[in-house]
Amino acid sequence: SSSSSSSSSSSANANAGALTSPSASGPDAATPTPGSTPIGARRDVSLASYCTLGVGGDARWLVSASTIEELADALAFAASKRVPAVVIGRGSNVLFADAGFDGVVIVNAIDTIERVFDRNRSGGEKSGDDDANESESESNESSLWKVGAGYAFNHLGAALSKEGWSGLEFAVGIPGTVGGAVFMNAGADGGDTATALVEVECVSPDGGRRRIATFDDDDGGGGG
Repeated sequence: SSSSSSSSSSSANANAGALTSPSASGPDAATPTPGSTPIGARRDVSLASYCTLGVGGDARWLVSASTIEELADALAFAASKRVPAVVIGRGSNVLFADAGFDGVVIVNAIDTIERVFDRNRSGGEKSGDDDANESESESNESSLWKVGAGYAFNHLGAALSKEGWSGLEFAVGIPGTVGGAVFMNAGADGGDTATALVEVECVSPDGGRRRIATFDDDDGGGGG
């Protein structure tokens, strides 16, 4: 999937985080023929360099996808060749066989991050003259971010903490990518990914795309 994906004051809750990736656009964007060999595809590539354990044989094809269109093209290519496809991130919790993989290994390198909006869910305004009102107002703030599935999860937690948001602090100690965190609902220290996730944009095995909303409440919070 692409998350592709998926979050300012220090006491605010990062209750949002649509872990999706923006689409490439523009007149110069390449549009490969469906099923054609993806741009940059390589044959017989050692997989040892693509997992943290440093083991594994060769992949029949290896493709690095830096946009959601490239991810869809790579999956469509595998479907057209009638060979299996596997999508990986940074290779943590991945063990490749010495025999390799007779199919298409797709490295999800969609590492974009974009702030969509910040808002005060209570609709109130902070009062510079009233510390209590300011504290209450801050606690009701939320922020929505759009993050690619290939973005490093620990970097996301650190980046949002530096922005003053809480809710994904636990991520700083978790290796891997946002996509992997969404897939397995990564968590630590009492927190988990689901509480910050709003929407995921997925790519199906045949290259189709769809969005999955995890929470429909108007408060911008995440769902389980």
